[in-house]
Amino acid sequence: MRNTLVCTTGASLIGTFKKYSVNRGDVKSAINLLRSLTEPLENREFGAEINSTASLIERGYLDSLQNLYLIVSDTNDGIFVGKVLKSFFEENPFGYEFNRVTVKVVEHLNDMDIHKFRLNGLRNLVREMAKLAKEHSDSMVINATGGYKAQIAFAVLLGQVFKIPVFYRFEGFNHVIELLPLPVELSNEIFKNYKKVFLLLECRDVVEEDEFLKFAGVRNFASLGNDVKLFIDRENIDGVRYVALNPLGEIYVEKVGKFEWEDIENCEFLISPKNAWEKFTVSDSEEHAKKLIQKYKRIIEFVLRNPLVDEVIVQGYSKNHTGNSREIKVVGKWMEFDLITKHGTLHMKILTKCQNERILEIIARNLKSGLEARV
Repeated sequence: MRNTLVCTTGASLIGTFKKYSVNRGDVKSAINLLRSLTEPLENREFGAEINSTASLIERGYLDSLQNLYLIVSDTNDGIFVGKVLKSFFEENPFGYEFNRVTVKVVEHLNDMDIHKFRLNGLRNLVREMAKLAKEHSDSMVINATGGYKAQIAFAVLLGQVFKIPVFYRFEGFNHVIELLPLPVELSNEIFKNYKKVFLLLECRDVVEEDEFLKFAGVRNFASLGNDVKLFIDRENIDGVRYVALNPLGEIYVEKVGKFEWEDIENCEFLISPKNAWEKFTVSDSEEHAKKLIQKYKRIIEFVLRNPLVDEVIVQGYSKNHTGNSREIKVVGKWMEFDLITKHGTLHMKILTKCQNERILEIIARNLKSGLEARV
């Protein structure tokens, strides 16, 4: 059952808000304006995102309106439009209301820095959409009408690779059309041959070319295999050459790449050079926390001795939160570690040399497994 829509989102509504003198950031006035307009299917004042989504719903491409994910740019206009669309699709008089609407702001997806847009923004877009594709699988549809042209292109390609229906509404058309799938099949042979290279580029995002070539075991970039070069961008920033996975490479790794603990536990670029307790930080103001640290020193030391843990920072102590468990979860680019005891809970942040969520999940699972034996 198709009940989840992922919608790339631009700033087409800004022109409408200017026309009606709605100030940027005035979400309430913007929503009231949209709810007062008529004919969202055809009226261009509703913007590309509402026009195309209305068409998708009217044509029956969604079996039910369960989830809507709005993929927005990392700009003031993008975030503003995302908030307005979220409220509109939660409540409107046209029958286009979803049970749950979520705004996903894609970090560095903006035109402020061309290097960050190429090396980070588009890859972050792919990561967000690939995560949704894996979570919702057969229930997902992509509306790729709004946003930057590059954003639209990679949203379409990701949909093709993950076998997800992709729809687009051309400016002169009255309805969306489905972009028919291409016979795209990705072999995992390149991934298997260059697994450590892909791991480095996933963990580090951007790597100086000299370091990358040394790690890959080649004299120069030209010596690297043409098959893997297809997935790598080179960028000169302030006279220094860097390499990074390009968005196509990110799609490839998201689709065929699979890393295990055995792949990462001995990677030299992930191993912390610090001794166990050199990794630990607690402020002088945390007196209650210090007592708990001393009492449960062996458990904390187990985490500190993990070679991939680079820093553990005590963030607080909850006296009334008691129990007997150890909880670790990935939160963006780090892990949160709650040591829950009968004397209270110690809240900690775990940092590593990797900021990739998929790799952090592997590290978190390894830590959880060891901690469970110590409950």
